[in-house]
Amino acid sequence: LPLQAQEIQSPSSQNYNQGVSLFNNGLYEEAIAEFEHFLNTHSEHNLRPSAGFYLARAKARVDSVNTLAYYESFIHKYPQSELSSKLLFELGQHAEKREQYDKSLTFYQRALSLGLDSKNAARTYYWMGEAAASNEDNQQAR
Repeated sequence: LPLQAQEIQSPSSQNYNQGVSLFNNGLYEEAIAEFEHFLNTHSEHNLRPSAGFYLARAKARVDSVNTLAYYESFIHKYPQSELSSKLLFELGQHAEKREQYDKSLTFYQRALSLGLDSKNAARTYYWMGEAAASNEDNQQAR
C-alpha cells in the first residue's frame, strides 16, 4: 500500500501513527482505541484500509476466539485489497496449525483469488501443498 510521506506525517494521521506504534509494541487494546478514533474521524482518508487492517489484527490479538469474525469483517469491507489476502493467508496458517486442513486450503484459495503478487502467490501455493500433504491429499499436494 504505497503511501505518500506527507500523508503518514500529517496531523490528521496522528492517531494512525500512534496506533501502529502501539500495535508494534504489543499494546493491542491501546492500539484499538487509536485506530477506532482514526476511523471514526477520517471517513475519506487514504490510510483507512491500513487502519482497518491493523484494527482487525489488534482485535484478534486481544480476543483470539473471534479472529475469524474480525478478519472477515475487514475482508468484506475491502474485498480486493492486498491486505485482505494477507489476512486470508494468516487464517490459512492458523487453520493449518489446528490441523484443519480443508479450512486452511479454502483460506489459501481465497487469498489467491484476490490476485497476489508472484512472491506471495508462490508462498501461498507452497503452504497449500503442505496443508494438502498433511491432509493426506497427495493429488492436491502436487
